[in-house]
Amino acid sequence: MNGGEPRLWSRRLYLRLAPRDVAMLRFLIEAYDNLAYVTIVDRFAAVAKISFAPGAEKAVRRFVADAGQTLRLTILEI
Repeated sequence: MNGGEPRLWSRRLYLRLAPRDVAMLRFLIEAYDNLAYVTIVDRFAAVAKISFAPGAEKAVRRFVADAGQTLRLTILEI
């Protein structure tokens, strides 16, 4: 792929958080219009997948850092 072509695949970030914080994560990320969407990968272990456009990674990581001030979450390296 040359530098001028757009990337066609979404990027992903996996998070582990407290089960009680899953709904709040969804609420907060939905407040950021079209930033990303959340899929719960494992509801018992409270693992969430955040999918987003390749160009939005910086904003998503900033969101995760900010949300980490309120929610107990960790980024999983998968």
